[in-house]
Amino acid sequence: MLPGELPEKGAAREMFEETGLRVSGLRFQGILNFYLGDSKELDQTVFLFSCKKFTGKIRRSAEGEIRWFPIGTLPYDEMWQDDLVWLPLLLDGKSFVGDFYFAENYGEFLGQEVTQAIPVA
Repeated sequence: MLPGELPEKGAAREMFEETGLRVSGLRFQGILNFYLGDSKELDQTVFLFSCKKFTGKIRRSAEGEIRWFPIGTLPYDEMWQDDLVWLPLLLDGKSFVGDFYFAENYGEFLGQEVTQAIPVA
């Protein structure tokens, strides 16, 4: 996020910058906290949003190739290990907070704690 930027605005901006898609109607679904090493020091916090409305055409970015997948064929074996925990919750429409623990430099996935949140209407 940029200084003073709200998470929803940052998510929409990043989506456009990294994919070429303009999203609207974002739904806040959760927070991911990532901790590194034995000290369990917080490395980063990620705000998760989903949406069903977008315009534009997908374009390649520095983040890599972007492709669409039917939900049943998502390539979980190509994703970070924490994605296997939180992505199914997000796709199921659940709201949650997840704490994910990795060794230094994200070299090894050590574990997680995920708490589902009560949805706000």
